[in-house]
Amino acid sequence: MATEAVVRRAITPGQRIEFETQTKAGRINRRTFQDFLEGRNPFVIPAEPLEQWIVFYDKFFGICADILDVTVPKNPGGFDQIIFMPAGLGYGDVERACLEMFKASWPSTEERLSDLVNIEKDVRFTKYSYAIRVRDAVEAESVGSSELEEDIFGQDTAGSVTLLERLVLGMFVQWTTGKHLDRKYVTFCAGSRYHDNNVPQIYFDPYNDQVHLGWRIIRGYRDGNHHIRRVVS
Repeated sequence: MATEAVVRRAITPGQRIEFETQTKAGRINRRTFQDFLEGRNPFVIPAEPLEQWIVFYDKFFGICADILDVTVPKNPGGFDQIIFMPAGLGYGDVERACLEMFKASWPSTEERLSDLVNIEKDVRFTKYSYAIRVRDAVEAESVGSSELEEDIFGQDTAGSVTLLERLVLGMFVQWTTGKHLDRKYVTFCAGSRYHDNNVPQIYFDPYNDQVHLGWRIIRGYRDGNHHIRRVVS
């Protein structure tokens, strides 16, 4: 009983107010609510990146991410955001966690992401745990039309995020900052393909307050609003 009393004092009046504010804003998920009920501070985010990701996967996926021994790529400069991807993480896991965290619109209301995405064409797989680096920026990198086409149809698609990586990153940023990625521009996830060979594109729709996932790629397509989120792996 004494231990339980000490744990429950971890929730301060300020944290209670924060909890109520986020509840009204619709940003409290099931695990955060469970932390609050059990007297744990649901808003603590560790300072170290590796610890952050371990807590993130435990909190939102209920898994003990096996990422302690993962080699992090060297930063060539400007790629400060690390994304840890644990072995076994799939589109079904991420889809459920995303829809629990925020509103989202998929290309089909009748099909799951795992049915829409051609997983065999993802440039990286979670057969093993791995880490990549991306730029620590809300918006992805703007590229010229010829460079965009090369990223999408060329041989170096491994230099762009997969849809799985982008969704995980979006959740992580939402958790750590309370903000969404890709608020101004559409980002191509050129490391992935749908079954019809189109490239997933993603952005945050502020008017409907939701993450929108779509597709529309043909050769020669030009639109200055489209960007690529580059990867160091």
